Amino acid sequence: MASSDVPATACPGCGRRNDAATSVFSDSKPSPGSVSVCIACGHISVFNADLTLRNPTDAETREIAGDRRILAVQRARDQLMQELRDRAYVEDFVRETIKKHGPLSTHERINEIVDVTLARIPQRPRKRR
Repeated sequence: MASSDVPATACPGCGRRNDAATSVFSDSKPSPGSVSVCIACGHISVFNADLTLRNPTDAETREIAGDRRILAVQRARDQLMQELRDRAYVEDFVRETIKKHGPLSTHERINEIVDVTLARIPQRPRKRR
């Protein structure tokens, strides 16, 4: 994996500022026409000649639609976002419980409790493909 700085550009899908790109399948840097998946919203964009982001053309959309690598990146992103939401939910629960029933804990102690709690939650069965 290689990360590269790129000119700050708003994601065409969600407007989040993107100023870096990470190549997942090689150590290459983005080039004009390279595909990008926004980590925040999953929107698929394409790099312009100046490495800013734009929406794909109709022809690019058709080409990207069947690319298994892009689908794999989107699945991995979805899984990461679900894990982050799960962690945030458990952390909020732990913080509220501590406020009601015990002395205030440090951020590190709260993270330890969240880690132990998440480790005890059974993993969801994977869907068969």
